[in-house]
Amino acid sequence: MKFKDSGQGCTVQYLFNSGFAVETQSNILIFDYCKRSEYITDKLLSGKKVTVFVTHDHSDHFNSIIYEWSKKHDVCYVIDENVDKSPNANIYTVKPDEHLFVNDISIKTLGSTDRGVSFLVKVDDVTIFHSGDLNWWKWKNDSIQTQRQEELDYKNEIHKLLNQHIDIAFIPVDPRLGEFYDLAAKYFAEVISVSNIIPMHFTTSPKSVEIIAEKWQLRPKFVPLLLEGQTATFKLQGRSHPPCS
Repeated sequence: MKFKDSGQGCTVQYLFNSGFAVETQSNILIFDYCKRSEYITDKLLSGKKVTVFVTHDHSDHFNSIIYEWSKKHDVCYVIDENVDKSPNANIYTVKPDEHLFVNDISIKTLGSTDRGVSFLVKVDDVTIFHSGDLNWWKWKNDSIQTQRQEELDYKNEIHKLLNQHIDIAFIPVDPRLGEFYDLAAKYFAEVISVSNIIPMHFTTSPKSVEIIAEKWQLRPKFVPLLLEGQTATFKLQGRSHPPCS
């Protein structure tokens, strides 16, 4: 992955599940790395400030291998307070509803409807939201009351973003939810000012993303990255430009 534009913008590379690498003018951001990836190389981790984000400790969002990177590179870690820590790494622990600055990056945390936190990140004139496991979890076997509470909990967190414009949002599209797999993405697109939504949390089942891509073909803000290593480069001047690969 190499940054291609000298103006405002960034390149996003899909790693696996909810894992992404984002390269901006001066920074490399890595979110929820859980599976060894050939795309996280020494070259990528050199030359720019590197910040690694971990929303929570589930194995599909976190792998302690991330701490090995700090043995050779200057890496900062911003992790949920319940994630296992390395004593030798430069770690900032967070919980919901906090605001901090790391590597001149503005980081706000929101809550989750499962575990941990979600991240609102402002870096190099790009605003990014990574949901972690903040999702509209509507499980068929749950009671109506539980389903309603899950909906309210999701909307309460998302509404904290109502006064923001978000350039890139990573939102769960989980096929295990059946026909309810895209509730969170649709609601986010409807109520939040967002230019581009990138689906995540579909592990090895991208069919749901392919379906939603077809359903959303008139909504250019939906940007499916289906294969590990697939990238999209976003030029964000004017806040409404579509991505180009």
